[in-house]
Amino acid sequence: MLLEFSQYLENYLWPNYSTDATDAHVLSIVVMVNEKFRERVPAWEVSDSVGTSLQAWVVCANMGD
Repeated sequence: MLLEFSQYLENYLWPNYSTDATDAHVLSIVVMVNEKFRERVPAWEVSDSVGTSLQAWVVCANMGD
């Protein structure tokens, strides 16, 4: 809940994501998105507002690259 309050996903994880992100960074996004769904908070709007490619992230998260 503290990370949601500080908007960790919106203010740090998404803005600093790139296709060469570390596994830890990608997994942190996975955990935060999962937590948003668990708390029934909209999770995907941040990808639109930041401009990060959601498709590139999904591919990276699925492939482990």
